[in-house]
Amino acid sequence: MGFYFLIQKEGVGCPVGGNGFILLRDLSRESREHYGLSPWYAGPKRFGGKLSPFASDLILMMDDSDRCYDLTRGSRYFYIMSRKVRDILPEFNTGFIDVSPVRCVNVSGEEVCDRNYFVGSTKRIGVDDVCNPMLTRRGGKYGGSILNIGFKDDFDLDLFDLYDTSGVEFSLVASERLMLAFVAAGVKGVDFCPVDGFKLKTPDESKMLKQRYLPV
Repeated sequence: MGFYFLIQKEGVGCPVGGNGFILLRDLSRESREHYGLSPWYAGPKRFGGKLSPFASDLILMMDDSDRCYDLTRGSRYFYIMSRKVRDILPEFNTGFIDVSPVRCVNVSGEEVCDRNYFVGSTKRIGVDDVCNPMLTRRGGKYGGSILNIGFKDDFDLDLFDLYDTSGVEFSLVASERLMLAFVAAGVKGVDFCPVDGFKLKTPDESKMLKQRYLPV
């Protein structure tokens, strides 16, 4: 089974380089100013090593009502997906363990009625769990970055990420089966690069103003 890195694809309502969403507990001034302290931004270490499930009344604030990504990363710890993507995922074996609907509003706090979005988090999967060391090449001073990646023959997830890799190298990886389903559904804001032979960014490349690609 082939695998594909999900990278950002520019389009109408899908500018590359930023998704334009903020996940909030409520619309208070404190929540807006300090959203980065919330569990889904600050991460599990700040909250005892484990993230609690998403609350049922979270708010997704959009800086532009024309945003129309179908799948994008909200932070290191959650993704944002449209109903289109949410409805596809149950047909496949994925690493998503918590998917919850959110209420969409604009920067004035007014509800955006024509947007149906969900937030999702993934299970903790590491490089050693899924990668074939004979097919995976590391780089960097201490081998901390991955230059090329190869997966074990018996690995069968259709969509996943790896907690112990750098978010500037890649985020979500999809199987060929799921990639074809996304393409057939016309998923917006996402492009697919075959894992085989794809050279991931080095730490130095990640600091360049013009990068070869940006992960979803």
